[in-house]
Amino acid sequence: MALSSHYTEEQICKMDIRDFLAQAHFDDILHSVRTLQVARYARESTKHEEQIMALENQVVRLDTMIESNPKFILDEKHKFTEYGISGRQVDDRVAFNMMLQSASRYEFNVLIVQDTARFARNIEQLFTNIRILKDYGVGVLILNGNHWTYNMTETDILRLAIDAGMAQGESMRTAKRVSDGVESYRARGQLVISGIFGYIYEKNIDKRLNTLTPHPVESITVKRIFDLYTHPDPQKRMGSGKIADYLNENNYKTAVGDLNWSASKVVRVLKNEKYMGYILYGKVKVVDTIKKKKVATKIKPIREDVYDKDGNLIKKCNLVKGNWTPIVSEEVWWLANEIRTKRAKEYIYSEKGNIVTGLREPKDIIAQKSFCQCGYTRSIQYVHVATQKKEAQFRYTCRCQINSGSHKEKSVCHVPAVSEVKLWLMSLKVFGYIFGDSKDEILYTINLLKEAQKYKQKNRTGKSLEDLESELKKVETQIENLYLDKLSGEIDANMFKKLTVRLEEEKAGIEKGIRDRQLEEARDSKETFDIETIEKKLNTYVDFTGRKVSDELIDMFVERIIYRDNDEFVWEMNLSGVRKNTIDYRIKEYSEEFAKSLQNDDNFNILHTFIISTEECQQFMESSRVGRRFVKKYWKPITVKIAIK
Repeated sequence: MALSSHYTEEQICKMDIRDFLAQAHFDDILHSVRTLQVARYARESTKHEEQIMALENQVVRLDTMIESNPKFILDEKHKFTEYGISGRQVDDRVAFNMMLQSASRYEFNVLIVQDTARFARNIEQLFTNIRILKDYGVGVLILNGNHWTYNMTETDILRLAIDAGMAQGESMRTAKRVSDGVESYRARGQLVISGIFGYIYEKNIDKRLNTLTPHPVESITVKRIFDLYTHPDPQKRMGSGKIADYLNENNYKTAVGDLNWSASKVVRVLKNEKYMGYILYGKVKVVDTIKKKKVATKIKPIREDVYDKDGNLIKKCNLVKGNWTPIVSEEVWWLANEIRTKRAKEYIYSEKGNIVTGLREPKDIIAQKSFCQCGYTRSIQYVHVATQKKEAQFRYTCRCQINSGSHKEKSVCHVPAVSEVKLWLMSLKVFGYIFGDSKDEILYTINLLKEAQKYKQKNRTGKSLEDLESELKKVETQIENLYLDKLSGEIDANMFKKLTVRLEEEKAGIEKGIRDRQLEEARDSKETFDIETIEKKLNTYVDFTGRKVSDELIDMFVERIIYRDNDEFVWEMNLSGVRKNTIDYRIKEYSEEFAKSLQNDDNFNILHTFIISTEECQQFMESSRVGRRFVKKYWKPITVKIAIK
């Protein structure tokens, strides 16, 4: 019922603003008798002409409605308008995020939108943002559907969810229609691009007749790129980097009209099949229609159908002939594709030790195990290339520093690169301790660690998992009884709501406690040492006569190598002998918390610590096993900590 049936206008105006918002209904806000600071949000998902016109009409309707109510105060800065942005995700919605920031500063009380789809097309984000705004003391007034989000009953929530579900479903159907459309384009060879370097995109009234015309200047640049890359004399062929330098030096302009060619831009030209007059569909696919997330399929062009000896089709040609003039011949394009494919081999070593660059998945076993104290991996890099008289020399550098390029000061990590020789020496010392004369000492230490784990588990404070699960059942039973009491009329709606909120909060707290306890027990189980397995593995034969331990043994027994400041290293050993996939340790972005955990010895089962002196390092460098010059300024004592996983 309306507030006017319970309170006078004077009482409504004197109410605390949050009390007013909590008790008000849609009509109470729409025809408010008290002054309210409002904001309005309008959005359309594309920049098409008809959508822009629809957005303008949406803005006019909202502003006119707000101006018609003298109790609504709308500042110019609180008019939030989004142009050509999808409503299925929040991250890219600049105006929406500005609105949230204004709400967090308590600048307005009511946000007015036209309908649910304008606010969000993702049910999860819709209710999440409603809760965020409510925490800021803001309710959302959705005109189409008569929704007021600050004070919603179960029925109101259901109505809003249905509206949002319909909007989300429409988005998913649109994505499906687009996907089906691509298939129909493939069937008739229709272009699905808006432009391409080297061509002028010619639109037609019938979209099926859209075509490309060679650009008088850009097409020359494209042809020059292919000519340099596929020169008849293999010795005169240029790579993508040298071609980029050539284009910049000889004033060949890019698509935006500057001289900023790079190797990646050249490769994009070489990979584009449209320059030989064909289309390759399906280069990307939508994997999440809610967030509009697309991934590259890395589909490779297939020139013609491939059959086995029995006449069965193995590979089907996936190229469709276009209706435009090619810039390069098919023979030239396929030759460029063959050359590029050969150069893009995985990370391998030649007989001289040279690295053939390409995909950055390291084949070097130490690089696979190497992690910096910042959390990023360590990648192998050249120090000196191989010559007829000397082998190639490498170092291990933090991936974060490599990604920062010339802007080293912007990197979160400043741990210097480490010579491969240091890792060789450490591998001999670490494996010498583990598999040498220290087996009894290692087993004794591991037993102590195991007993400490048992003591920790036995003396853990707090309620047991069984007690927490029992409490959860009791609370769930109380909630069920409340529903029965409400249905029988023993308690009214207000009392039901109050008690339900309290019990739901209690239930959430217990569930969190159960999750935390399960996590602790799982962690304890994972950390338990298998003494018998470790004892057997300690009898593994290790050859210490070479300049480093074999790659096979490092792969089998080394879990991680953590690089720290001041030449300190943690060798975390996995004595189970079961190879661990180190990709599980790789991070996508820097985390200060994770970095600190790698720098704290308490997070490792440190078994033994020793120091390798500079004198010992010099002897190793100058020995017949290594045979390299020792430069003292690059060396200092190495601290090695052996930990057991």
